[in-house]
Amino acid sequence: MWERARIIARRIPQTFYHVAVRFFFAFNRVQCQRKSKVLPMDNYVLFLDDERQPPKPDQWMNLEIVHVKTPYEFVKTIKERGAPFALLMDWYLGSGQANGLELTRWLIEHDKEHDIIPEDMMFDSHSSDREKAVAIVRLIADHINTKFRAPSSSPSSSP
Repeated sequence: MWERARIIARRIPQTFYHVAVRFFFAFNRVQCQRKSKVLPMDNYVLFLDDERQPPKPDQWMNLEIVHVKTPYEFVKTIKERGAPFALLMDWYLGSGQANGLELTRWLIEHDKEHDIIPEDMMFDSHSSDREKAVAIVRLIADHINTKFRAPSSSPSSSP
């Protein structure tokens, strides 16, 4: 199984290499598990960037790549299609536009209201500003960890 994951990792460009193994295992679970209650996760990759070109579908298991360039298109796509299989986003989207971090906050608030993000959704930020990229990824990861963390069984004190 790890050999197949390594083969897949070699086919994915270096910017997406670190998610290749997670992608392999998530892809195998995608039809069996759905934690989302309102909208099921759609089998598409959402690529948010106003300048860069999206990856080719064969680099993402031939999933549909939806390339959005503006915050408006991003929000519209999420509302219409639900959570993507993978979310790849940039931080800077042009002057006068909301940035990737603001859209990540919107996505988290939207998920709190509509429960659309599944536990195995993949996400990455390909921003050239590494601090902003890490902030975006950390924000989504923290939200998913909090959302799906098992409630801790704290010992109750009885008199």
